[in-house]
Amino acid sequence: VKRGVGWYVGRAGLRLSLRTSQLCAISEVLEENGFLTRESLRSLSDEIASNLKVPHELAVALRGDGNAAPLITRLGRETPLRSEDNSLKVAAAATPTPVSTGYPTYEARPEHHSAVWQELLAGFPGPLRDYLPKAPTSPRGNPLHRPVSPSETRAVERHIARQQSAREIRHRDVFGRCISPARSRAAALGAGELRG
Repeated sequence: VKRGVGWYVGRAGLRLSLRTSQLCAISEVLEENGFLTRESLRSLSDEIASNLKVPHELAVALRGDGNAAPLITRLGRETPLRSEDNSLKVAAAATPTPVSTGYPTYEARPEHHSAVWQELLAGFPGPLRDYLPKAPTSPRGNPLHRPVSPSETRAVERHIARQQSAREIRHRDVFGRCISPARSRAAALGAGELRG
């Protein structure tokens, strides 16, 4: 398919965010000056572009399009699509036997209970239905009853010490604002007398 220069100017100009009206005017000017094909855009030099008032970025993009490999277009007959295989059976909308669904189905009639059970196991691999493990599984230890490592004990002690020091600092900040420095010294001296 042969495309005019306007198509290439429009494609390159829209990539550069130029106005469509400006691109139409530029493509007309290029066609009037002999740039009729994509290959002719290879000879669009910077001097010619400035004489024709084509923006420099657009001229560079058009030269690049002219030097690029041609766009691939297939000519001739299209290859036919593969026809669908009509030999596949389509499930009926309503059947008397249970149909596999995303949830378990239970029939009210007792003669269908075995069919329902087989339907529930339909997705499970047949060879694994009767599989018994060769050795009993080892019981997993309860994470609450495992032995405590020494590093874990040290980490817990450090955490408790940090929490305690943070509580003391908060307590001092809250109650230290309410008491003047003179009263806090007197309270500290009084507490010392009571202890001693």
